Amino acid sequence: RVISSLHPRALEECMRRWISSLQSSLSGEVVAVDGKSLRGAFDRAGSTTPLHLLHVWATEQRLLLAQRAVAGASGEIGAIPELLELLDIEGATITSDANGCTPAVAGAVHNGKANYVLALKGNRGPLYAHVKALFDGLQDRDFAGTKGQTQLQSGHGRQEQRTVRVVEPLSWPGEYQRKWKGLRTAVLAERSRTVNGATSVERHYFLSSLPPKPKQIAHAIRSHWGVENNLHWTLDVVFDEDRQRIRNKQGAENFAVINRLALMLLQRNKSKSIRLQRKLAGWDGPFLLSVLTRGLSIT
Repeated sequence: RVISSLHPRALEECMRRWISSLQSSLSGEVVAVDGKSLRGAFDRAGSTTPLHLLHVWATEQRLLLAQRAVAGASGEIGAIPELLELLDIEGATITSDANGCTPAVAGAVHNGKANYVLALKGNRGPLYAHVKALFDGLQDRDFAGTKGQTQLQSGHGRQEQRTVRVVEPLSWPGEYQRKWKGLRTAVLAERSRTVNGATSVERHYFLSSLPPKPKQIAHAIRSHWGVENNLHWTLDVVFDEDRQRIRNKQGAENFAVINRLALMLLQRNKSKSIRLQRKLAGWDGPFLLSVLTRGLSIT
């Protein structure tokens, strides 16, 4: 009841202030923006709408820079620029899925003196069609004039080839150049996977303000999955977050903040697994104290 009575925005502000004491400069780092639904959190009995949280995650430092409860995936669109404006993202590369591929997000990143790599899908209509047609035409000429990088990976009976091709168009249609601040590069990421002799090919498109450097952009695309692997997956599997039944929405938001604070503290010790550290913190008082004071200067 005490935790549920706290104001979520105030608790989130406390979290951001604590993180700022641990955080180093974001310049050169990939910062991933993505949402996660908490399936077990309901604001009342019988509700079928899960709590949906938007996260801003520093992929290398493994720090949750900001969090905001939104009305489902569609609510991410307006919240992303608001969260980015709260942070010092100068020099960082911001990545997002198709929900964040909007002129407003591009503008917020540009105003923050950062760069972006945004997933482009059919919800962008004419812009998606323009970029797809651009690469279809380049494919007919064996991608002449583009720069690319290919990575090969194999194991467990599977072979995978990932190719990222980038091009800086001589000109964008005036409408897009005007609306999308900093827009510079169109990106094609193609993944070819062979399993048991059967091959499948997937194509994904991106917009970026970065120069046409395939290695840098490929790194940003791959790093984006850090928010899934190091934050969302760990919260689901290790913290069992989806099964936490908290019927009060405000309480669910606050407990989510506490879970994420605990995760970030535990991740700072890379010599032991998160699961083992949680057990040790429950068994050993001195170890618990060492976890709670990580990153703090105590005399």
